Amino acid sequence: MLTRTELGLAQRVTLDEFDAAFDRLSEAALVIRKVEVLQDYVEADNPAWQLLVAGRWDDAVAKLDDFYEESKEYYDGLAARGAVLRRLRLLTRPLTRYVQFELEAYRIASELGEQISILDCTGGGLGEWSDCLIFDDAGLLLHDYVDGVLVGGSLVEDEVVIARYRERFDRSSAMATPYAEYYRTATQSR
Repeated sequence: MLTRTELGLAQRVTLDEFDAAFDRLSEAALVIRKVEVLQDYVEADNPAWQLLVAGRWDDAVAKLDDFYEESKEYYDGLAARGAVLRRLRLLTRPLTRYVQFELEAYRIASELGEQISILDCTGGGLGEWSDCLIFDDAGLLLHDYVDGVLVGGSLVEDEVVIARYRERFDRSSAMATPYAEYYRTATQSR
């Protein structure tokens, strides 16, 4: 969460401006850090998500295989320039159906080269974070949601604020469980 002083350094952005800032910042970043906090998102343009909300779990998970082909070019582009996407997923138990679904999607993202860590915040800790993207020391994009739908956010380009978020991300990631280990444990207990 931004302090009152840091809020003055943030520029509010629409969804289109958010997308443009993401494209601009991600082109140059070597490490893109992503934090996900919400336990439910709305992905109305995602056919797998549509199947999930229709109660068709097996079909939704099978549809995730399309994500591999749709995302391969993006991840290959990152790898070609020596860049990486590191995701920190904060969650609480019991897992929502969406988070269970997302854990299935991470299987594919990790195969494509994304580094994913899971931090179980059951009992507290979620309120200290908001969904965001950190692009080296060049930019911080904080997400704004309305009922689980991304509607825009805030862009921060102050290096001191970015460094604080980056360091916090790295500390939290060090306490998190690598995705493959978390997934193996979670699926064994189902």
